[in-house]
Amino acid sequence: MSNIETSPLIEYYSDNTIHFVSYFKNGKFHRNHIKGPAAYEYNRDKTLKSLFYYENGKIHRPWMKGPAIITYNRDGSIRSETFYENGKKHKPFIYGPAYIWYEDFKIVYFDFYEEGERQEKSSPPKVELYKNGLVRSQTYFKDNKVHRPYYEGPAVITFYKNGVVESEEYYQEGIKHRPWTEGPACKMYYSTGNILFEEYMEKGDYHRPYAEGPAIIYYYNNKNFFDLRYIEKGVYNRPSRIGPAWVMFSPKKDLLLEKYIENNIFHRNILEGPALIEYHKKKIRKYKFFVNGKRIIDFNFKPLAYKK
Repeated sequence: MSNIETSPLIEYYSDNTIHFVSYFKNGKFHRNHIKGPAAYEYNRDKTLKSLFYYENGKIHRPWMKGPAIITYNRDGSIRSETFYENGKKHKPFIYGPAYIWYEDFKIVYFDFYEEGERQEKSSPPKVELYKNGLVRSQTYFKDNKVHRPYYEGPAVITFYKNGVVESEEYYQEGIKHRPWTEGPACKMYYSTGNILFEEYMEKGDYHRPYAEGPAIIYYYNNKNFFDLRYIEKGVYNRPSRIGPAWVMFSPKKDLLLEKYIENNIFHRNILEGPALIEYHKKKIRKYKFFVNGKRIIDFNFKPLAYKK
């Protein structure tokens, strides 16, 4: 088999316009990067669509010489750039991202890779930008899993277009996790900056001791909470004598819902009242009695306070 680079192979669209121009050596894509790309791809309107640098069948171009794959928009502007060496995404972290995506001539997304591995360094390895150049999100990784030690900060942070933080999430090895003593594992905000909700999670399960407060808290934009859920190790739990494990309020702080749950089972002493209560316009609309998960229907006692 010849060890000489062949003349380019040209492939055409059905209308005889050029589709691909490719260079080969020993049956593999190959062209010395100094001479130019090993493959050119064109659109039907004859505009350049993409360039590929190959050597001996592997995508390759020394990173300091430029990206090994370049894609273009119809107007000739660059859509994306990817740096490869010896078939692996590669560019030293300190010199910038190995993958870059553009929109309207601005970078909107980029990733860092060295020798094919996504990099976790002092800066977030995955960053997405809005068209105005402001950061949309930043995510920390370790071994291709979302990860950041909780004491360093959130593993995922997203932002609104106005630059206000939209959400903060804590992950350890791909699982939502933050010791409840340190605070919620997930917080989301309104665009005003007020908190929308907080979720306490450890090792992927909602968790916060009931005595310390709810594991899930939702807020109205006026900062008043409207949904409180007491969960421990993934299970709804709050002693009924203390209060409901799930309670909801209207914007005016009127009760809407109460659920008394212990160890994930509806339960409340019937002398204390129903285990499930729904309210409407400050009045009880619906209620049910449960003891240890069993609904109680046939009994004579009905507290006057719970008559329809």
